[in-house]
Amino acid sequence: MARAKDSTLEDVLNRSGRCLSFEFGRNFCSDSWLGRDYFKILSCAFERYSDSKRLRGVRLVDLGAGAYVSGIAFAQNFGVKDYVAIEPYNFESAQSHLKRFMENNTRLSAKVVKSDMLSFLKKQPADSLSLMMFRIDLAVLPDDAYREKVAEQIARTLSPNGIYLTDDNSVQLQDSKTSNGIKKVEFNNHIWRAYLKDK
Repeated sequence: MARAKDSTLEDVLNRSGRCLSFEFGRNFCSDSWLGRDYFKILSCAFERYSDSKRLRGVRLVDLGAGAYVSGIAFAQNFGVKDYVAIEPYNFESAQSHLKRFMENNTRLSAKVVKSDMLSFLKKQPADSLSLMMFRIDLAVLPDDAYREKVAEQIARTLSPNGIYLTDDNSVQLQDSKTSNGIKKVEFNNHIWRAYLKDK
């Protein structure tokens, strides 16, 4: 999705309410609607969401983090302790961008893991993670069976004190999962969803 014109970002930020005062940095990640701008909008919306405190001090796994690992600035801004980027295709680029970001940021630990989502999640203990997945639509993950298995593993590994953040195009936890102790909350005009597991 391309930005139609320069005012688009500002318009969305204004509709989202007060924005956090953090710096994503033009030299860190892509200056595009799907890079720095996307996570700035998400952060502004998420700041107003009451369960944003669930990210403070947790281990956050970014599934399909991408070449620019843009989500790390979002993670840092909400007090994440340990950021893990899962990226099977753009591993070297992700490592390079992460290293540049971490040169001036010591408030969290971070690493890139070269793995597909499902293989990584299967190795994690139950009830142990907070997770996020953005912009992973059917063009990226076209296999319905694989997506369902990933959803099952997200539900299994999601911590009772944690959160799974996603958008309307990425892997969702179906009604069968939400009725099994996981609730869904939509925010910012239903663009983004937060899944929470009952304690």
